[in-house]
Amino acid sequence: MSSGGLAVGTIVTSDSVGSNGGLVVASGGTASGVTIDKGGRTTLFGGTMIGAMVKNAGTVFVTDGVNSAAVISMGGIVKVTGGTDIGVTVLNGGLEIVSAGGATSNTSLGGGALAYVSSAAWRAT
Repeated sequence: MSSGGLAVGTIVTSDSVGSNGGLVVASGGTASGVTIDKGGRTTLFGGTMIGAMVKNAGTVFVTDGVNSAAVISMGGIVKVTGGTDIGVTVLNGGLEIVSAGGATSNTSLGGGALAYVSSAAWRAT
């Protein structure tokens, strides 16, 4: 999805033959209320994702753009190598990884949640 594109309430999962389903949100695109589940993958390349649910081996790659108000739980993973996670909630079994070039702000960690931050901006509240 590119400039002007909009995905609302989309569910991204892997299919029955093991090929991972995918959603790419490019610059100018917006995804809202997306569920990334069961091995599905979503990549942000300059777009915006709001209110995503990431669980059950679902993975979000934030290489550029903004991932806002996501909830990561039960095996969900968000990897931030560029761009920003804002207001993300990591619950039991969820994992947020922020590498050099990425940033996270206002992250909430629940019991059993993990966040790894390396050479990145961290402003937890």
